[in-house]
Amino acid sequence: MKHAVELGAGWAMDELADHYYTGAGVKRVLHQAFRLYTMAAAAHEPHAMTMLARMYTHGIGIESDPARAAAWLAQAAVIGETYAMVQLASHFNKGFSFHLDIPASMEWYERAHGRGEDGVAMRTLAELYATGCDGTENETLSRYWLSCVKQRGHAWAFRKLAVMYETNDGMVHDWSAAKEWYALYEAAVQHAGDSERK
Repeated sequence: MKHAVELGAGWAMDELADHYYTGAGVKRVLHQAFRLYTMAAAAHEPHAMTMLARMYTHGIGIESDPARAAAWLAQAAVIGETYAMVQLASHFNKGFSFHLDIPASMEWYERAHGRGEDGVAMRTLAELYATGCDGTENETLSRYWLSCVKQRGHAWAFRKLAVMYETNDGMVHDWSAAKEWYALYEAAVQHAGDSERK
């Protein structure tokens, strides 16, 4: 791998950076991870861009810099990194690093879903359409995204939606809807437990 790094292979720089970042097989050296991620990002490796965003967001091995974190997320999202799309959407949704921009948030969540992200994007889109955060409450689209969540069967998403309906957090309080999502959550957990015992 080191030979590939010397030849300038972005994938190799990214992979070696992961080793230094986690300490897998080598001593954990964050400044070395940062250097290699930067080189890999310059070679258009989207994973390296998202890792730089994470390091800048949380101040891991470097000084925290939300603006640089956002810039790296945006670059990774534009070239198709699904995780970066979700994180970028979250930044727009919550006003981190950028100004609050719900339509941009929804656009990036929909793009992430289009590339196969099937949990956070769908749940958040259902929430945003239900509450009309972009100024256009749309019950039909909210129900569509909720049906997508149901089809995927993610227990954690079921529980999150149940709590949201129960506590009026992002969804209009609806105890019957909360009970339905709690029931789906418990069924999914039971199913997962049964599968593990087989």
